[in-house]
Amino acid sequence: MAEASDEVRQLVTERVALARRLLDSTGEDFDQVIAEWSALDPQTRQDVYFLARYEAEYREARKNARSGPQRRAMKLLRSFLNPEQLKQLKRSGNSTFLVQGNEGHTYKLCVRTGNVVRVEKHGKHWEWQYRYCIHDDAKLAPDGKRMPPGDLSLQHMLMLMTDESGFVATANVTPRDNMRRTAEWREIATAQAKRHRAEAEARLTDLRPQILDLNDEEEEVAA
Repeated sequence: MAEASDEVRQLVTERVALARRLLDSTGEDFDQVIAEWSALDPQTRQDVYFLARYEAEYREARKNARSGPQRRAMKLLRSFLNPEQLKQLKRSGNSTFLVQGNEGHTYKLCVRTGNVVRVEKHGKHWEWQYRYCIHDDAKLAPDGKRMPPGDLSLQHMLMLMTDESGFVATANVTPRDNMRRTAEWREIATAQAKRHRAEAEARLTDLRPQILDLNDEEEEVAA
């Protein structure tokens, strides 16, 4: 058992090291790292890619955490947390804490990434069931910037505590593999498909006048 754990630890260490080299290498070194990465099997390539993304987000979060807006956002978030949630946030290095939705499910909020996962306790361990993604759009913000992670997590927390079903209906949902066969996931997937269809139809409606104008211009040129 110990040997298996050592092998897993060694494997993870190697993948993390390669992910960091992808971020830090330049010039010929970068070409060499890309060659190493490309030679891996598809699953390992994907693992390294997501590790590199997480590392980049973590570095950016550490950098931004020193800014005034980030500090104020975290201070505001902490003011809404209960003592147990504050302990969870501190133990995780200001990364995660648990929230109870108003329909009874438990969620882990990831402050650094803005992601939310629904978790269930099995023995001493929490296992995730669904991952939810709701992020603000920088293009819609007056200053062209996304809101600080602390503010985003506070928004998620308040939505879950007051309108859990609304949060689930709004988010993009990814199930754990063993949840894909459940009736609950089929219901969520159907709702998501309807929402995506409605959003696509709305975008098409917005673009239709522009398409018609473009067609008119093309006809005039052809004439």
